[in-house]
Amino acid sequence: MAAIRFSWNIQHAGLGARLLDPVGHVAAQDEVVYSHTALRMVSTGDWLTPKFMERNALYKPPLAYWLMAASVKTFGPSAAALRLPSLAAAAFLVLLITTWAWRWRGPWAAGVAFSLLLSNQLLHNFARVATMDMVLTFAMAAAIYCAQQPTLARTWPGVMAGLAIVTKGIAGLLPLIMLRSAWAIGIAAVVAAPWFLAQLAINTEWFWQEFVLTEVLHWGLASPVQTSGDAAWIFYPVRLFQMDPVVTLAGVAGLGFAWRERWLLWWVGTLVAAVLAFQYHNIAYWVPLVPALAMAAAAIPWERNVWLKAAAIAVCSVSVAWISQSNFAPEAVPPAAQLRAYCHQPGAELIIVDPDDQFYATLLPLPLVRYAFFNAGQAADRAPLDFQARKILVRPEEFTRQPLPVATAILYRNQPDVAALVRAHPEIDFLLPATLAPGDAPHRREVGVNGRVWLRSGLPDPTHRPDPGSCESLP
Repeated sequence: MAAIRFSWNIQHAGLGARLLDPVGHVAAQDEVVYSHTALRMVSTGDWLTPKFMERNALYKPPLAYWLMAASVKTFGPSAAALRLPSLAAAAFLVLLITTWAWRWRGPWAAGVAFSLLLSNQLLHNFARVATMDMVLTFAMAAAIYCAQQPTLARTWPGVMAGLAIVTKGIAGLLPLIMLRSAWAIGIAAVVAAPWFLAQLAINTEWFWQEFVLTEVLHWGLASPVQTSGDAAWIFYPVRLFQMDPVVTLAGVAGLGFAWRERWLLWWVGTLVAAVLAFQYHNIAYWVPLVPALAMAAAAIPWERNVWLKAAAIAVCSVSVAWISQSNFAPEAVPPAAQLRAYCHQPGAELIIVDPDDQFYATLLPLPLVRYAFFNAGQAADRAPLDFQARKILVRPEEFTRQPLPVATAILYRNQPDVAALVRAHPEIDFLLPATLAPGDAPHRREVGVNGRVWLRSGLPDPTHRPDPGSCESLP
């Protein structure tokens, strides 16, 4: 049942279009980025070093990429194949927590836990996108579950914690804090260390600057630009309640009945402390808390008397009603249809200015895609990994003097910058806002969507003849 609910219409929902945080209107851009990396692994055969738009992508470990790539290798490129690992992780998570609650507290507790998970908006959103969060959440919950089972407690908690680390890096360390076991730490190190050591040996400087200094220290411990101005202790509880008040209230109430269950208190407490300590605000960090709250709700003795049984029925009923709030619509990023139509035509290199496609164009079999972003003369943010020094971020004059092999992003200051870039490259196609398009461009002008225009080169790449099916397989 969980798999059916989470997977409904999943093939037709546009990649990168779903609002993972509908309250904050945060779209699933990461889904496109991770999908691009997984598809590239399949096409190139390089499964060791993740890449995005021809540059190393070492901000996250590779397990989720590997699962997505294996799914694509098995079933072919499609939105459903890319999302299958998240969907499977969500379905197995619901099965795990429901079975665990039944064995721990009985059928009433299992029914409540099942209803809370099945109706939860966070699980619904992240089960339907090709990101790392559901795989991480299942690995964390499985590590705690295995630690509570005498037949599994020696080896499997460490294995699952190691898989969590290879899924999302530093976040995967949290099960080890919950478990507080030196043996589990050792097993997790054996599982997780090989890929990290390989990258440290192969891409030493890049791995150190992007994963350690940028991903862990800059985003985790520094104070990066936020999607919300609220403090963490306000942002996270309020957003969790806004997205699912039922699981929030039931879980908090259940903790009052579970004060002797140290494993549950460590599970909830570690996640809450870590999320509040982590500097960047992202509702995705709350996803691993949902199964912990469901287990906390299962601690309430629902079968004790008629009033608690009535409360359990009410919780389940409200949870089922909450399902109607879920969005199953086959949404898509605004230019997706036009980009797929463009993909069918003999094309040239494409530069998308002020993009609204969430990097969707990178998923299509186009000759080459670059992006241009507005940057009003100020120096770009110099993170530990300096993309400008590596010519991954460039100014228009740098690109115009000599088109660079990487230059995945061009930073322009004003409309004249864009106009000069367009005039200097009649061999390149452009998709840009009409207000930025020069009137004397040496291109064929076509109307786009959302106030955008296409400037088509008269010099398409004659070798670019994609299989028609490959342009339509990813909505």
